[in-house]
Amino acid sequence: MAAKTTFQLGGSSKPVVLVPVLVNGKGPYQFALDTGAGQTVVSSELAEELVLGHGEEREALGAGGKVSVFLSKVASIAVESARLEDISVVITDLS
Repeated sequence: MAAKTTFQLGGSSKPVVLVPVLVNGKGPYQFALDTGAGQTVVSSELAEELVLGHGEEREALGAGGKVSVFLSKVASIAVESARLEDISVVITDLS
């Protein structure tokens, strides 16, 4: 089944695809589409806005090296009509 959504290109020297996403029915928030990511990443600011609990702290390796992250869950994530429920997310400072 084919589906369509809108997107924007963010950045100039290294463009990134930004997709509007609803989290727990709120938003839309602009999420970067990263086809190589193993987890959905939520910024610390958005986690605070959505009142997501910070679970276990871990160290992760990203493109910029090692970073501290927190594990959490969201009730749902949706892009257009595609929706997933009870999703594990990683919370980190993206600034």
